[in-house]
This record gives sequence, C-alpha cells and structure tokens, in this order.
Amino acid sequence: MDADVQLGADGARALARALDEPGVLAVAPERDLELAGRPWAVRAYYRVWTRLPEVRRGLFGRGVVGVGAEGHRRLRALPPVIADDLAASQAFAPAERRVVASARVTVHPPRTWGDLLRRRVRAVRGTGELEASDAAQAAGSARTGTRDLLAMARRDPGSSRRWRCSRPSR
Repeated sequence: MDADVQLGADGARALARALDEPGVLAVAPERDLELAGRPWAVRAYYRVWTRLPEVRRGLFGRGVVGVGAEGHRRLRALPPVIADDLAASQAFAPAERRVVASARVTVHPPRTWGDLLRRRVRAVRGTGELEASDAAQAAGSARTGTRDLLAMARRDPGSSRRWRCSRPSR
C-alpha cells in the first residue's frame, strides 16, 4: 500500500475476500481521485487517464495491490523496476486479477502541473524499464495506443469536448 492513499478496514476486508475466489491471484480497489483544489490541467489529465482501457482494467495507479501466497511468489520473481505497480498488474493475466468494486481507495493526485509532469516522466521511464526486462516479454504492454484512443472517441463522441476543461469561474 502506498503512503499517499487511504483504504478503510472494510475495503481491506473486501480485497481479502476477493482473493478467496477461485483463480484470483491479485486484487486492487476502485480508485477515488481527490481532485479538489487541483489545477484545471491536472483535473483534465485525470479525466482522460481514468477512461483509458488499461487504466480501468489494471491494478496500477490505485496505491494498493493485494495478493495471496501464489501471487506473492509471482511478485517476488519480478525484477526491481520503478514501475512496480504496473509490473505487479502485468504479472497476472486479466482472469487472475480483479478490481474490487466494493473496496474503494482515495488517491491523492499531484497538486500542481509540474508535479504531474514529473510523475509522468517517472512513469514513462518505469514503463520503458519494465518493457526492456525479461518479465515484460510474457506480460505484453499496458501502453495506450492510437487504436485505444479512437475506440474511446467512437464509444463516446462528445467526450473530447468534455475533456477540455475551462477555468473555474470566480
């Protein structure tokens, strides 16, 4: 569990129960982003980011990943990389991981555009590091491609207008 997130006891129990489901080796909670007081550009970034298919399906970016004994063995075998939550997510096939709707975590995104850019640079570096490792050869990629963005636009054609954020009125 990352230090900058909040998960209640009920959420932790829901994650533990989900690990009892047959075939489930890794779990994570749904994320609630605390965007109050963040600049419009940070809010706009997260409005798009949270809609990306891999972001919705993956265990990364939630600050919490729960595993049972078999999942723990798999995580121990991973190389040390910056993108540890992405590596943890990709260590499991989609059928082996579960995002648990009844468990909610509060994530505190960066407070400034500069902080978000620094976090994104670190994430891109970490993704590249992971993709260069042997562990990534079997896991595939979680990168968002043009095809993903086009599919998002087709599903919700008006969404691109909503992604543009105006400055809050005073």
